Amino acid sequence: EDSTFPIVGIEGIGEINAVLIEDILGNNQSKHSFFLDEGFPHPRLRPRLKPHGLLLELCPEPIASLSPEEVAADMAYWEQTEKSLFATPGFAESQAPRLTYAVMRAAIARVYAVRSMAEPAEKAFQQAMRLAPFVCNAHYDYVMLCLIPRGETDKAVEILNQLIEQYPNHQAFRDVLKGLR
Repeated sequence: EDSTFPIVGIEGIGEINAVLIEDILGNNQSKHSFFLDEGFPHPRLRPRLKPHGLLLELCPEPIASLSPEEVAADMAYWEQTEKSLFATPGFAESQAPRLTYAVMRAAIARVYAVRSMAEPAEKAFQQAMRLAPFVCNAHYDYVMLCLIPRGETDKAVEILNQLIEQYPNHQAFRDVLKGLR
């Protein structure tokens, strides 16, 4: 059988990465635990991901939901991490580490959001946006995965307008805004 498939853009590369990750996991799941940093989103893997500190644990099989204990542990970990980071001299003025932590937190927020876990998704996105208010992806995903599904159009429009003001050449923000009006 033909196992080739076309590679189209960055999403195609992400899909190849997801296939490779699944293959590696499938051949080694009894030997090792797997963790990843979802700096580049892998929607195909998201049903198998759960928070584990800064990273995401890649489970051998999809998991339907996260336990209240897992959510509480994640929230406590990130609350402490956020306090510690902002107490670190120079962190608030350093964009690179703020970006890194915000991307990690937003990845975990997406894991909650795709499982329709509204409260933890909201809290995690809010944390990501506090960690790095200048990161548009956290704001955009918050709009797309939390606000719009809940029907909070006014708040979504407000955030999209702020994003358009900050990033005037980013067409996706305009397209979503147009669809909401």
